[in-house]
Amino acid sequence: MPASISTLRYKSFPMVVGILRLSLSIPAAGSLKGKRQVVRKILDRVKARFEVAIAEIGDNDLWQRAQVGIAVVGNDRRFVNEVLDKVRSFIDQLYLAPILDSELELLSYGPARFGELSIKDAVTASQWADAHPDDFEDGQPVAENPEANQNSNPSEQKDP
Repeated sequence: MPASISTLRYKSFPMVVGILRLSLSIPAAGSLKGKRQVVRKILDRVKARFEVAIAEIGDNDLWQRAQVGIAVVGNDRRFVNEVLDKVRSFIDQLYLAPILDSELELLSYGPARFGELSIKDAVTASQWADAHPDDFEDGQPVAENPEANQNSNPSEQKDP
């Protein structure tokens, strides 16, 4: 017979979030339209090749500069770092926009940060509603401030 659901433990895996910010030079761009074409080409090629999130994040109004942010999530610090290094090299080897500066940050989350949670600690919305019946009326949450349920238009309110 399987263990009781209340005694099961979530298996804790670390979560690593990698963030890479690149400052790019786009010397061939003579307008914002030209810049957007180069940036769009870089974003599309990276998305097609890697499983990462990527977006233009800065220098939006400058014709010959762009800032791009890339993020990846994994459970191994070396893997996340390796993916971001490969993305940086890939962008550099496209020869569309030289990299002027790059910043890499790896954030780790895991059992040391959150502790272990047992399934019995999880509370569903219906369980919470059953434990707090005064907070609901006809299955809908009731505002904490009783005046919040009154009409807020002062012209329609009666004088005390």
